[in-house]
Amino acid sequence: MCSISRDYQDVLAPRREELSNFMWVSRQLKPQIAYKQSGKPTPQYHKEEVLKSPKIQELLMTMSQQQNIAQEVLESQVKNILDEIGYNKKLKLIRWLGLVLVKICKKICSGIYVNKDSIVQLKSVMGDCPVVFVPSHRSYADFILMSLMCFAEDLALPAIAAGMDFHGMWGMGTMLRDTGAFFMRRSYNDDSLYWTTFKQYIYQIVTKGELPIEFFIEGTRSRSNKSLMPKYGLILMILKAFFLSQVPDIIFVPINISYDRILEEKLFAFELLGIPKPKETTSGFFKSLSIVKEKFGSIYFDFAKPISAKQFFGPALDRSVHNLKAIHQQEITEDEKKCIPALAHEIVYQQQKRCVITAFNLMAVILHNNLTNGSNLLSVDDMISEILWLKETAESLGAFVHMDGAKRSVLEALDVHKNIVTLNENGKITLVWDKIVLDKSRSHKFKAHELSDKTLTASVPFIMLQIYINPILHYFVDLAVLIVILKHHKQTLSQEQNYNAAIELYTKAIEANPTVAIYYGNRSFAYLKTECFGYALADASKAIELDKSYVKGFYRRAAAHMSLGKFKDALKDYEYVMKVRPNDKDAKSKYTECNKIVKKLAFEKAISVEDTKKNIASTINLDAMTIENEYTGPELEDGKVTHQFMKELMELYKNQGKLHRKYAYKILLDVKAYFMKQSSLIDVEIASENKFTVCGDIHGQFYDLMNIFNLNGLPSESNPYLFNGDFVDRGSFSVECIFTLFGFKLLYPNHFFMSRGNHESATMNQMYGFDGEVKAKYTAQMAELFTEVYNWLPLAHCLNKRVLVMHGGLFSRDDVTLNEINKIDRNRQPPEDGPMCELLWSDPQPQNGRAPSKRGVGCQFGPDVTKKFLDLNKLDYVIRSHEVKNNGYEVAHDGKCITVFSAPNYCDTMGNKGAFITLKGKDMEPKFTTYEAVPHPNVKPMAYANAFLSLMC
Repeated sequence: MCSISRDYQDVLAPRREELSNFMWVSRQLKPQIAYKQSGKPTPQYHKEEVLKSPKIQELLMTMSQQQNIAQEVLESQVKNILDEIGYNKKLKLIRWLGLVLVKICKKICSGIYVNKDSIVQLKSVMGDCPVVFVPSHRSYADFILMSLMCFAEDLALPAIAAGMDFHGMWGMGTMLRDTGAFFMRRSYNDDSLYWTTFKQYIYQIVTKGELPIEFFIEGTRSRSNKSLMPKYGLILMILKAFFLSQVPDIIFVPINISYDRILEEKLFAFELLGIPKPKETTSGFFKSLSIVKEKFGSIYFDFAKPISAKQFFGPALDRSVHNLKAIHQQEITEDEKKCIPALAHEIVYQQQKRCVITAFNLMAVILHNNLTNGSNLLSVDDMISEILWLKETAESLGAFVHMDGAKRSVLEALDVHKNIVTLNENGKITLVWDKIVLDKSRSHKFKAHELSDKTLTASVPFIMLQIYINPILHYFVDLAVLIVILKHHKQTLSQEQNYNAAIELYTKAIEANPTVAIYYGNRSFAYLKTECFGYALADASKAIELDKSYVKGFYRRAAAHMSLGKFKDALKDYEYVMKVRPNDKDAKSKYTECNKIVKKLAFEKAISVEDTKKNIASTINLDAMTIENEYTGPELEDGKVTHQFMKELMELYKNQGKLHRKYAYKILLDVKAYFMKQSSLIDVEIASENKFTVCGDIHGQFYDLMNIFNLNGLPSESNPYLFNGDFVDRGSFSVECIFTLFGFKLLYPNHFFMSRGNHESATMNQMYGFDGEVKAKYTAQMAELFTEVYNWLPLAHCLNKRVLVMHGGLFSRDDVTLNEINKIDRNRQPPEDGPMCELLWSDPQPQNGRAPSKRGVGCQFGPDVTKKFLDLNKLDYVIRSHEVKNNGYEVAHDGKCITVFSAPNYCDTMGNKGAFITLKGKDMEPKFTTYEAVPHPNVKPMAYANAFLSLMC
């Protein structure tokens, strides 16, 4: 998720405009109450109700009898406990503190920002049930700033759970209590009286209080600035009233408080190095007021979407078990306790999601990386460039980055954090290395190994820097784990099965966090590699939807559009990339190449004659072509292909020779004339004992084609073959493959068969190299002639009226018959839909029914679709190709749909085996032969794709 919009407003802005804020703090307050009660409960009322409660009275009676202590004495102890625990509210003190705090904040803070939309959302759910504020805890300032925020936003000031550390501070404990703090001991030991009294006090203010309750679910300040594991004790006490059905619901409000600069940053660095924190004292507090001389940047408040306990736990939670006894005798069940961790972790997760990342968080990541890896330090301008890149990445992972202009933000960060970072004499950003010497009172109090002053001087700046890196880590952790996994497989990632593994990993990452644009962008790339162009297009579009500035999303979508022949759509995406990155050379080259294609297609359309198909064959004058004396290759005898010619042709190609263009044209003209006489569906009869071989995609891998013939014998009248489309493209020996296949077709017209594949089309040939290869080895005219020939290739073959063989798959309709297939007008480029398109493009899927094609063309069909088609047409099974399979073949749909792929180590990268199928007429039972790739001359796949290849990256 990126470009997250949050309506942050500075609550200090109007305070800066007034000469005095006295009128503001003195205004009539009409705060939004959390839980409306019939009366107006006071702090004293809550304590009296706790003391009178059946729970406490029953406990006092039991203790009096067991310990032989007068009940009045025990009641006095409870009163003392309640006086220690209970909060108070003194409005005059709150107003006075508000005035003082605003003055301090105006001096040390650039702003205190709150997400106004989240306040509106919060107020809309307050009033009908208890509300619990659960802020993140990064500083002692959280206590008082939360109250200031509530005061400023007309929210009832909460009753705040505070530790006993503050209770013992002279003056401070009373002041905090009078502004809403209630105190809790960190441990109760075996003091059942205190324990029961405290729990009953929480129960009282939850069920009968009108104020929000505030507590820190992490239990203590996070010294590392990372979220801590939640504590379950207090949230368990709060939820008791809900589990016992004493309140209709409880609303928990996760709140994130983000600091540009944390007040206790140096103290935290010491604590993380094992130096205990100094004890909280009032004198220490006043000493800390020296911070008013420093700058601390901005503070950000964001209230997450309120969480309803009723909705979170849902109907599965059975609260009726508490109807059997008196309420005061009830306790939370074990099953209810098991529900707590999920809610607690959800609250922390929502706090993390509302985190605000600042320029210094990004700078800290980059500076730390440079220092620890020995990289060059960066100037201000270099740092700006780096953080803009990191900002884009962080935003694509769901982070909200608050920056008011990159340069301004970097300069302000350098000023605010000048105690940590500085510019050296060369104008490079580095750490401040101030010497650190501990005073004697603290130097011997290390929790672990005592550190020297030298070690502290070197360590503290790094620890302080890390504190500002940590808030961004949770956005990157899922991606980092994924990268580690993918890096572990880097040696084999180029193999097809590992692209599929990558797809699975990214799918799991998307399931865990569906808002990360990078996950979709990278899965789109894996889909492109596995030729699932429809899925690639969908993922790239989703990535762009999540992050309008995710440039790779536009690259991926453009590549998917190109693969599907949608050049104008691709051009639009490249135009966007050029707009946002005008100096990007790679983007410029891709835009240029795509623009050429669009203009070329527009020109061809403009000069074409409507309703008149070009006939390149009629323009070929073979008599005008002379055979040069130096030509030593095979020759056609009386213009006919012979067995000897084919042997010589294959030998010529093995030695990387070239067939004379006159013979090449002759073969094309003859094979076109032959195919023109054929129907779209060819019936093939196989004698009972005769072997028949079906091969899948060859894709220009000539030397693997020769290996098929070595393994299975050359084509002949006694050894018939059917090659099932995709003879060319990808591999860089496509010309050699196609002339070999066409040659055998002319030699054995009734025993050698060829079906059209989706790559036997002009668009695919332009994209994947065949068009370029023909032009490089022959002429542009011949490339056009190939298109004419391909248009006449049969679309399917029916073997012994029992097995249908086609390149792609079945249909988007259930009523397609063999007769309809036979009547298809195939003399054209493949359409975008309909039976012809689906014969060339469709794929099977394991689940029943149909689905949109993963390729963006055709459809996906399930076992039920296959069965209906076979039953309708009285067939046994179908054979198709079109998909890379790790073993070279796949049997699906209960044996009724077989895929065969005959190009091993597809594109020299996939690592798959090749396969072919043999069967006999008597039973038509398929037998599979698999094989590995064989060596070939050092010509890379897609060598003739030229600029088109780069469009896929």
